[in-house]
Amino acid sequence: MEKARKFLSVKKYFLLALLIPVCSLSQKDSLLSSVPFKEGNIIYEKVFSFDNINDKTKIFNAVKSALIKNTNYKAVKIDEDRTSGNITTEIAFDFIAKPGIMKLVLTATTRLSIDVKENRFRVRLYNNSASFILMGEKIIYEMARTYLAEKEQIQKGKWKQNKSVILPWDEKLTLILNGFALSIKDGLNDDF
Repeated sequence: MEKARKFLSVKKYFLLALLIPVCSLSQKDSLLSSVPFKEGNIIYEKVFSFDNINDKTKIFNAVKSALIKNTNYKAVKIDEDRTSGNITTEIAFDFIAKPGIMKLVLTATTRLSIDVKENRFRVRLYNNSASFILMGEKIIYEMARTYLAEKEQIQKGKWKQNKSVILPWDEKLTLILNGFALSIKDGLNDDF
């Protein structure tokens, strides 16, 4: 009887030892779950609706104004088509990551597209990359590839959260997306 108890006790510890790495992998994997990776691309997309406004021109003007005034990023040339209600531009913003032995300031670029309808608009952020200059050479991270590389490191048990390029980039891009929508809502509410 005593041998059976010891065997069961050893078996429990063995199973626990096997489960701990699996649990820690799934916890690490969930850290990257906020990144909208689908079919080889990272595309952030959000639709914002206004119940009390049914004016495409008013929303379009508020969107364009917020795009220009936003201080979280720099917009390059803004292309607009008022007839279709589409605005596109490329934005750039800085974020800090430590992929190696030192912290780096990386400059991220992403394509921003906004589609405006009578009482809503959709924001899409896609074609994402980040770069920095090292000894006169530009080093570029294609974010979809970087995401896959970090997921692979998680699977191998070699990923370190403090070495991630994806996490600080995702945090900043999510902040831009949500902040952009708030500034548009504030701009529309100022009109009333």
